[in-house]
This record gives sequence, structure tokens and C-alpha cells, in this order.
Amino acid sequence: MKVLEELGISRNNLVEKKSIEVGNIFNLGTKFFGTTRIALYKRKKERKSSVVMGCYGLGPSRTMEL
Repeated sequence: MKVLEELGISRNNLVEKKSIEVGNIFNLGTKFFGTTRIALYKRKKERKSSVVMGCYGLGPSRTMEL
């Protein structure tokens, strides 16, 4: 509960509610560019690295009110 303290939130102020998952975050890493070395970037004084990718997946049917 250290995070709550850092945010200035008291446990007494929290309310439990039912919810559903609306979307996901997918970590693709270097799956598509890692082996081909097509998309590279370079920071100052560092070697070239592959682009790290991710994407969001939203479920439209989950966001619609019934």
C-alpha cells in the first residue's frame, strides 16, 4: 500500500467495484525487426539497437453499452 501513500490516497477512501477488461497492451519487442535489422536507432555514444514495438488492443464490443 506504499503506492497509495505516495499518491496521498487513504484506504478508507477506496471503493470496490466490478469491472471488465476493455483492452490489452501487447509487448511485441523486437519480433518483427530484430532479425532483419531494418529499423534501427542510435542514441548518443551507444551502438545501434532494434526498434522495440508494442500495440494496444481494444475490444469495441466491450466498450458499448447494452
